[in-house]
Amino acid sequence: MRTKTAVPTEDILLTTLQDVWQDVCCPFDVIVSMPEPAVLFDAAPLDHPHEAAEQVMVNMLLEVMECVDRFSPWYTRPARDFGLTTVLDEITCRVDWGLTGKGADRWRAQLDDLSAVIRKYSSLIEAMLLVDGLITAVTNEDAVVLAQCRCLPCRYIRVKKSILRKTEIICDICHQAFFPTDDYPDYKFQT
Repeated sequence: MRTKTAVPTEDILLTTLQDVWQDVCCPFDVIVSMPEPAVLFDAAPLDHPHEAAEQVMVNMLLEVMECVDRFSPWYTRPARDFGLTTVLDEITCRVDWGLTGKGADRWRAQLDDLSAVIRKYSSLIEAMLLVDGLITAVTNEDAVVLAQCRCLPCRYIRVKKSILRKTEIICDICHQAFFPTDDYPDYKFQT
């Protein structure tokens, strides 16, 4: 079990998430860093702290299931053993993951901690998710891609997507523009 330490107010949210993540990882012998907040809070209704806490727990358990070592006895265990079950949303007819009764009981203390921190810091969580989304959008726009020319054998360069969209970079041997190979993996050379 974890020990409580004095934490400055601004770090309580992240510390609580990290503590709960460690509590979830420990019984399954999983040692990985905590997922990004966008993964943890995916589909979590922040205006309903208890439901949001359950969704965060479900997201954590799904991540842990993906990280179980193949030599672990947990590797072949069903989701129910982790405390998860499928749930049908009768309104949307969508099947999602939810906690089993035993799973909710097993993680009651962590759910209470998550619920309290979500209730207190829901605005901070929303802001954090918004900023992360904006950073991700900018990062994807300025991602570096591999580009090639039409030489045989072709020459490669690494360049930002935004630069390739704005201008052509011409190969000094074949005098053709470089194009992103990541966007056109099945591109055939014109002969």
